[in-house]
Amino acid sequence: MDVLVLEGRDRVGGRVNTTFWDGCPVDLGASWLHDHEEEHPLSIMAETLNLRLKNTLFEDGTGIDLKGNFIERKKVDKGANFLTKLIVKAIKRRRNGKWNGEDLESLLKAETDAAGWARPTVQSWCADFDFEFGVSLSKLSPAAINKDWVDSAQEEGEDYNMVFLDTGYKGIIDGIISGQATENKFMRTRIPASLAGAGVERTKRPLHIELSHKVLEIIDHSRLGEASRRCTIRVEVGNESSSEEKRIIEIEADAVIVSVPLGVLKSRLMKFNPPLSAPKLAAIDAAGMGNAVKVVMEFDKVFWPTSSEFLIIADESLCSPYVPSSEPQNRGLLTIFWNLTHVWGKKILVGYGLGDAAETIDQMSDSELETLIHSRLQSISAAASKINPANREYNLLRWHRTKWSSDPFSMGAYSYVPKGVNSTGMFCYYQTFYSNSFTLVTLQSSQLSFSLFLFFIL
Repeated sequence: MDVLVLEGRDRVGGRVNTTFWDGCPVDLGASWLHDHEEEHPLSIMAETLNLRLKNTLFEDGTGIDLKGNFIERKKVDKGANFLTKLIVKAIKRRRNGKWNGEDLESLLKAETDAAGWARPTVQSWCADFDFEFGVSLSKLSPAAINKDWVDSAQEEGEDYNMVFLDTGYKGIIDGIISGQATENKFMRTRIPASLAGAGVERTKRPLHIELSHKVLEIIDHSRLGEASRRCTIRVEVGNESSSEEKRIIEIEADAVIVSVPLGVLKSRLMKFNPPLSAPKLAAIDAAGMGNAVKVVMEFDKVFWPTSSEFLIIADESLCSPYVPSSEPQNRGLLTIFWNLTHVWGKKILVGYGLGDAAETIDQMSDSELETLIHSRLQSISAAASKINPANREYNLLRWHRTKWSSDPFSMGAYSYVPKGVNSTGMFCYYQTFYSNSFTLVTLQSSQLSFSLFLFFIL
């Protein structure tokens, strides 16, 4: 079976994009492998490629307030434990039939008082959940929290199993493109016997990928009554950043697998002829596409505490207990930093804009964002200077922010279960796409649309 991959960007990977800062892999898109276990297909790929996995403990955080004071570790842990208990209680209430379509944040607030909800440490951990789901909890359905998460959260010492790759996700992408990643025990058991002899086989053959090939329209002739033809793909060829005139070509294919991000499907910029069915369009519209912003920063020296993997800024000004739904919830406004000194020994921090705060950062000019960056760094340096006065001064060498929501090939970071949609609704959503009569496959797991797409067609 010959496979041609059409990639609209001028690089492979989609929302997987590993860059290198001072020789250190920094993923601007997907960073972690979620729910890591031995049988996870990406874990198996990593093992096949001899890639090393490194553990992440999100609970390993050093808390700092805006005045540059360290927050006692027990208070940081207490905030995390408090929020976890609220979530467990709220989800159990939902299971008992006491959920009436509220968002997750409303359910959590109902389990405590305003003072408890407004604690800076609690709101900081809420920002962590905004990060995990790509949207503020006020827009998230409780159905997003599954039973496994609740059960594990109640087990003493149980940590969410998150790992990242010592190569960044580039190692997986390179392995998939070369064909090496798919020669593993998972794939050997996943090729259906019914496909034997039909030209479907495992192969280490490198993939044929055409870059800067933006798909405009997919025509399924068999569904238009033209039995002599199968599919035609109309493609715009040309680099998005180039001033050269683009050209339109047509490619004939026996079958097409579409794996573009949900944001692109929601935009309707890619055309289908005949149009997608009403159930598919309803499913696309029902799911939410969230956002997350990363701000990567490199410095002339390490001036921050290095004992923890994360730095948490407790900004009381962002911790209003009841923000009106018409206003953005900005508790994730650069309040969590990943400490790459702790991970790689490099002078690099990665800050995050989470939930509604991601949109706020997207709308900032470079000068406005740099002002916010320095305000956060000054709190960190003020705390660190109490350990060593030399930590008061620092030099920000360079920084970069991601803009996934305005990227025409992603239009968001990752999907989420929106308010008002329950687990039954999400089942119908996935069933719609994975039915036997599908003409469209869209993969919503984390940010790996491209790599999972390749994995399934190989």
